[in-house]
Amino acid sequence: MLKIKDNVKLEELEEYGFIKGFIHLKMHKQTITYVGQNKNIYINNSCWWNHEFYYCEGYDVIYDLIQAGLVEKVEE
Repeated sequence: MLKIKDNVKLEELEEYGFIKGFIHLKMHKQTITYVGQNKNIYINNSCWWNHEFYYCEGYDVIYDLIQAGLVEKVEE
């Protein structure tokens, strides 16, 4: 399971599209990626075919968080 590192303040996630207070990301009027109170990351797959490619939102944001060093892998 992926988790936001303990030393990261949840407010830092706002630049990645997370909304303060709710700590979730909304795309296409559907919550697809959110961080729980325990800072675990949850993904509600929202995938579709766009005539040329198959796309799942949420994974791009997770990739950005990993690249920024804000995420760690933990045992469930």
